[in-house]
Amino acid sequence: MGYSFEYTSARLKGIIEPIIQSSHRLDIPLGIRKFSDAYVAPFVGWEKSIGCVIDKEGQAIKDSECLEWKENEVFYDFNDCDNEQKKVVFLGFLLTIFGHSYTDDLRKLWFLKTKECQTLVKKGYTFVYTTSWNNPIPEAVMAIFLLAGIDLINAKHITRLTHFDEIIIPDNSYRATDIGRVYCPEFTSLINNIKSSVPDSCVSIPKVYFTRTKFTNGSKKEIGERKIERVFHKLGYEIIIPEEHPVVEQIQIVRNCDYFAATEGSISHLSLFCKPKTNVVILNKANYVNFHQVMINEYADLNVTYIEAHHSSKANKKYPWWGPFYLCINKYLERYVGHYIPHLPYWICFSYWEYSRNLIYRCYNRSKKVLREAIHFHNHSHI
Repeated sequence: MGYSFEYTSARLKGIIEPIIQSSHRLDIPLGIRKFSDAYVAPFVGWEKSIGCVIDKEGQAIKDSECLEWKENEVFYDFNDCDNEQKKVVFLGFLLTIFGHSYTDDLRKLWFLKTKECQTLVKKGYTFVYTTSWNNPIPEAVMAIFLLAGIDLINAKHITRLTHFDEIIIPDNSYRATDIGRVYCPEFTSLINNIKSSVPDSCVSIPKVYFTRTKFTNGSKKEIGERKIERVFHKLGYEIIIPEEHPVVEQIQIVRNCDYFAATEGSISHLSLFCKPKTNVVILNKANYVNFHQVMINEYADLNVTYIEAHHSSKANKKYPWWGPFYLCINKYLERYVGHYIPHLPYWICFSYWEYSRNLIYRCYNRSKKVLREAIHFHNHSHI
């Protein structure tokens, strides 16, 4: 594994570098916790409650909480809940975002592979889970679970506060810590299941760039990737739109490449399936450390180059990974390419005016509104 920060500012390097000094493997025994006469609570909001188990005393059981995820009992009405006289295994809070399907979402699924779990099933225990925004699990996320050997078709999605006779909570094999995300051997076993379930492919594309442009088309949360995409196309990268490829094919593509590039986030997490020593280029969309990616870099033994290719001045100050993001050609990208790239400075571009909603853009919007009102008045005054 190796890192290059040659194409970032000293500030960004200073944010990421301390985190990569620690190992992100966690070798501890995993077990379960049991709670009788307890509740499973659904998602309310990221900073309110992502959903959790609440004990018979009405206290939330801290299990998956991290910096921006909260588990809190105060947002639920115990007088308005469903009551099921069952014993269940809580499979946790499952994010419906694809990049989390092979990271956070696997954290409790190791338990389903144990003899202890099989014994519980014979005794009549069933499985329950909650999801982000209470959305159903997307097909692509379910596909990852199936590749890992996990079928959740009969597990129950909890969208209302529900009381159970007993709830079992397996420990997390992938968890948030002060040094970022860490993984246990049980997590490795599930990733190995996914890898072994994906057949070998004779198709090999040496250099691939995975783009989010189809996903973010028309979005105000992420602007400017097409310019970055064109730069990498000229560098010989084949542009891959992941939405146009089945999950198995996406894994085959990244597994067989020598160079993988993507913007930082869910799409770059696919580098988890790259072969060791693959050259991975991560394009930063804002100045923060993506804890998932740091763990993946280590886990997959990648040679990683970071490029600070943004001017995301409006990114959320508390949680910059929430965006919005403004990607652009700048001196760091030019330094990586090795020559000047013809482009307008970001502050001249209308797209940045729109992104930042600066004075010029507000005046433009105001003038459009005045013009529309004048035309409307003119048309109606001649009726």
